[in-house]
Amino acid sequence: MRKFIPFTVYLYDVETGTITNLRQNSEYSFDYSTGSDKAFLILFSDPSAMNTTNSSIRIYAESNQVHVNLPLSYLSQTSISAQIMIFDLNGKKVMETTANSLNNTVTFTGTNNIYMVKVITGTETAIAKVFLNTK
Repeated sequence: MRKFIPFTVYLYDVETGTITNLRQNSEYSFDYSTGSDKAFLILFSDPSAMNTTNSSIRIYAESNQVHVNLPLSYLSQTSISAQIMIFDLNGKKVMETTANSLNNTVTFTGTNNIYMVKVITGTETAIAKVFLNTK
């Protein structure tokens, strides 16, 4: 694979939440039962990359929770408010909530997958790709 593809490819097993770097490990095995659905995603960028913008807002996931940390500079505002939206890989909004503090945690009950999180405040917008493991 190294000879033909000049970049790293990742295999994401949606059912187990396993992410495999195919450049480091070109073999992946799994169990399959007749009649069951098995889904994989092929990713062409590092799924562990946290924040995709130069924003001072920090977005990351831990298990089934999305954490959104706003910078201390927001304390100088009369009220802290941010809109948090979670989108699936098809661009469908699957969750939306409002943040009212510097450190916010959103519990997600969807399926194991990679999601895009968009945070909008009065002065900036941040977008991050996160992996949510709901098992």
